[in-house]
Amino acid sequence: MDEDHLRVSTQVLQELFVTLTRKVARRCSSARTVAVLEDLMAWPIVVIDFAAIRNAAELAERTTVSFWDALVVVAAARSGAGVLYTEDLNHGQEMIGVRIANPFRDV
Repeated sequence: MDEDHLRVSTQVLQELFVTLTRKVARRCSSARTVAVLEDLMAWPIVVIDFAAIRNAAELAERTTVSFWDALVVVAAARSGAGVLYTEDLNHGQEMIGVRIANPFRDV
């Protein structure tokens, strides 16, 4: 995949849907949230399959990250991403060839 493209996994799309429709103070409608997800479809999508699940289970076992966070890291690595933007992991940490960057660190 092109190094300059953002990427998104099916897991991240699912988590974003739940967050926007159920977990934020000003919830979005399902229709509005699906529209947001459709906008994200412009980027390459990484589909989570059993091999990714197995790799995430192994990564979670070897590290201190949760299975769900490990699955995001595995998806990023599989997509060829050099950087994973997330607030859920340690800024600057590197796992399986992916550097973690917190986009809100200096905000």
